[in-house]
Amino acid sequence: MRKPPSPTLLPAYPVSGGLGLLAVAVTVLINFKRLSIDRFVVAPIAFWHEPWRLFLSVFPHVGFFHLIFNVYWLWVLGTVLEEVFGHAKTAALIVLFAVVSMAAEFAIFDGGVGLSGVNYGLVGLLWVLSKRDRRFAEAMDQRTVNLMVVWFFLCIATTVTKVQPVANVAHGVGALLGVLVGLILAEKRAVVRALAGAGLAGVVAGTAAGATVLRPRVTLSHSAGARTASEAYDAVADGRYEQGIALYQQALVLSPRQGGYWFNLGLAHERLGQTDLACAAFSKAVEVDPTNDKFRDVVAAHCIKPEADDRRSP
Repeated sequence: MRKPPSPTLLPAYPVSGGLGLLAVAVTVLINFKRLSIDRFVVAPIAFWHEPWRLFLSVFPHVGFFHLIFNVYWLWVLGTVLEEVFGHAKTAALIVLFAVVSMAAEFAIFDGGVGLSGVNYGLVGLLWVLSKRDRRFAEAMDQRTVNLMVVWFFLCIATTVTKVQPVANVAHGVGALLGVLVGLILAEKRAVVRALAGAGLAGVVAGTAAGATVLRPRVTLSHSAGARTASEAYDAVADGRYEQGIALYQQALVLSPRQGGYWFNLGLAHERLGQTDLACAAFSKAVEVDPTNDKFRDVVAAHCIKPEADDRRSP
C-alpha cells in the first residue's frame, strides 16, 4: 500500500488535510464547551431548511481514539484520491459519502457523527479502483481491506452489546457507495457501469426517502418519536405550521398513543384555519387521553356544535 505523505505536505492536499484539521478543531471546541454539538447533529430539521447538517455531522467525534483513527485514515486514503483526481472531484466524492451515509444512519437510528462513513466510502472506492485503474495500483492492499472488515464487525459487536454505540449503518452505506462509484468510474463493461449507476441512484433515492417520508416506517430508534415531536413543537412555535404538521404526523406514526402530540397537531391546524382537521386531532387527543381536562375543554369549546332548536315561536 502507498505510504501516506508527510503531514508537512498538507498544503498540497487541502481537501484531505483541511477536513481533518476541521474535525480536530470542532471536536476540541465541543469538548471544551466552546461549541454545542447540537449544531452538528442530523435531525429532522436537516431535511427542511438546514441540509448542511448532513455534512457538518462529520466533524464532531466521540473521544480521542475515534478522532485520531478517522483523521489518520482520511489522510492515508484521501490523499491518494486527491493526488490523482484533484481537489474538486475529491471534495465532491467526500460530500457524497458524508451526506448519504449520515442520512442513512439517521433513517434507521438516531444519526451519528464522525468521518467513519466517509472513510468507508474511500475504502470501497479505492478497493475497486486498485483492481481496475493502474493509477491506483498501490492505493489499497488486502491487509487494509481485512482490517476495515474486522473493524466493521467489531463496531457492530460493541453496538449490540451496548459497550459503545457506533454508526454502523453509515459504515455500510459508505462502503457500498464507494464500491458503486468505483465501478462507474473504472469498470470497462458498459452493462456493469449501468447497473452500478442504477444502484447508486437507488441508494441515494432510498436513503432520502428513508430519512424523510418513510422514516416512521423504517426507523429502529426508540426515541425517534420524541425527537421528531420536539422539532415539530419548535416549528409551530416559530410559525412554521406546515412543517410542524408534517413533523407531528411523523411523530404520531412512531408514537400514536401520545395525546399531547395529537393536541399540538390540532393547534397547528387551527393556526392555519383548518378547523375540521384541528377538531379531528383534538378529538383524537381526547380518545387517547380521556382524563385530560384541557383536551376535553378544547373539544367542547371549539368542536361540539350546539343542537339546533326546532321550537317555533307562537
